[in-house]
Amino acid sequence: NHNAHSSTGIQIGLWLNGTAGCFSICAGDMDDQIHLLIDYLERTRASKIFLRLGYEFDNPMFGYSDDPAMYILAFRKIVSDCREHLSKEALKRVLFIWHSWAAPMAKESLS
Repeated sequence: NHNAHSSTGIQIGLWLNGTAGCFSICAGDMDDQIHLLIDYLERTRASKIFLRLGYEFDNPMFGYSDDPAMYILAFRKIVSDCREHLSKEALKRVLFIWHSWAAPMAKESLS
């Protein structure tokens, strides 16, 4: 049954390609790709979808540090597009994850 949902959740770590990618997202250059993601989120049978947008955004090696505000705008655009285009049923299954790196803090507390 296509409408039946699995009891299995999934997580998607969506790489946003640093500040340059965030500029492209905000400019609308990636709208076709965002809509492909939305189509997938709508069709998947997973009971929960953990969508990690631009995961570990505060890791200096990932390229978001030069314009953190652009990351926030790109994150918000993707979430807004999902909220606008997903059905209410699909939207109930999607959790938008703000995933910080925080590794230096963890390292300090573990030593």
